[in-house]
Amino acid sequence: MLVEIGLPRKTEFFIAEQPKLVEMAFRSGRFCRVGTDEVNAVCVDMSDGQVLLLSGSGAQRDRFINSTLRDFVDFLGRVTLGRREFRGLTEPEADAGVAALKRQLLDRDPRAFADEENWWSVIFEQMEDRPL
Repeated sequence: MLVEIGLPRKTEFFIAEQPKLVEMAFRSGRFCRVGTDEVNAVCVDMSDGQVLLLSGSGAQRDRFINSTLRDFVDFLGRVTLGRREFRGLTEPEADAGVAALKRQLLDRDPRAFADEENWWSVIFEQMEDRPL
């Protein structure tokens, strides 16, 4: 699938790596690590295809990212482009753009925003609270 859809090399919150199967401490299952958020591993769960942010220690909470790798790549692309477009807007225009983008993504993968601690929920909270 990665050959088919590809991954961006780097965005403001994701750094791609050569995909590799890994066993993560503190959890069972097989994961394919596809990148990082500069601290934790972004992995595809090989049992069901969902994308997760896995902490390397047991200290931080793992976070759900997307239901599929295809959704993850789509979200990355849309958010990266949206953030570029929002930079030249007034604050009310940027707020409206962020809200519209979140609605589009919510339609695509509702689970990404189902919990306030999910990765995309946190990213959008940061986008809503700070200037882009």
